[in-house]
Amino acid sequence: MTALALSLRRAWWRHPEGLAAGAAGAVWAVLLVVLVPGRGDAAVPTGSHAMAGHDMAGIAHDMGSGDGRGGAALSSVVAMAWWLAMVAAMMMPSVLPTVRNVALTGPWNRRQRNVGLFLTAYLTVWAATGLVAVPAAGWAPEALGVGAPTLLPGALAVAAAWELTRGKRRALRACRLVPPLPPYGSRADWACLAAGLRYGRRCVVACWALMAAMAIAGHAHLALMALLTAVVAAQRLHARGPRLARPIALTLVTAAIAATALP
Repeated sequence: MTALALSLRRAWWRHPEGLAAGAAGAVWAVLLVVLVPGRGDAAVPTGSHAMAGHDMAGIAHDMGSGDGRGGAALSSVVAMAWWLAMVAAMMMPSVLPTVRNVALTGPWNRRQRNVGLFLTAYLTVWAATGLVAVPAAGWAPEALGVGAPTLLPGALAVAAAWELTRGKRRALRACRLVPPLPPYGSRADWACLAAGLRYGRRCVVACWALMAAMAIAGHAHLALMALLTAVVAAQRLHARGPRLARPIALTLVTAAIAATALP
């Protein structure tokens, strides 16, 4: 075995969260390549009711108005793929310390197995959430008789208000808790899955307002996606994360005001 291969193998074992970090980085890279100005309109599939920068809502709208069952099914798959891409890009960076802890709970030979099971369950929770959030983002503008750009400032204002609630503080503290897992066997597998489901549910409770705003905005709003990713990371990774509620709420209010100027 060469020195380089040995070094890579050691890094693989010492940093079991590296694969998740690489996946999040890859998603961001793809989004930047696909959605850069001048290329996004050609590269991103949109529904017939989509607007520039709000194509997720358009795709979600077409889930109910596609050309037959095949068109609706394709729109659903595309919309869910973009939703999961946003989840991976925005949530994965803040989950890395938890992924590492889950991996280190088990022996060397099942670290990556623990990570895979945990993340599978975690993303399953967010996928289930997307089954509600994505269609709602498409139907809300039509139901309320307003455009998505009009809804976005309100959604960000709701997210700012949620930051100041006791429910948000409790959910954020719960996101930092992962119980010890059994080291071996099927009990360890089921425990990893259960931990991922529980952690995912807590993340949804803590971040539902941010992701609702992002679903309304659409995945092409990379600047807003980056801002909300930084917000989530600051809350979960900073030692005083729960105490950042007021400055984060102020940041979201500022973003809401800025969003009123969007076309």
